[in-house]
Amino acid sequence: MRGQYSLFTSVFPSAIETNPDNQGRRNVLLDKRDECLVYRYYYYGEIKRKRYDDCLSDLEKEFFITAGVIAQRLQINIILLKKVTGQKANLINLKRKYPHFNWN
Repeated sequence: MRGQYSLFTSVFPSAIETNPDNQGRRNVLLDKRDECLVYRYYYYGEIKRKRYDDCLSDLEKEFFITAGVIAQRLQINIILLKKVTGQKANLINLKRKYPHFNWN
């Protein structure tokens, strides 16, 4: 319906404060997804001891993105991956950080 958005916003004030310095919702969600991707990659590679291609295959199924994109995003987040690997995160820490995943 034409003008529906402006009609809605003129009647109901926004509950969300806008910040002009914000990088945008899409980028924030991508950053969160990439962080989660790093932890899951660590889980499959270090804790489950799977091969690289098996890790990518499992991550493809979980995140609905291709292996090429996964490898690219892991390379972009290599600093976080090295940090997680250096901390030797254990299964308990991973369960605490992302309780909605199956860590078994």
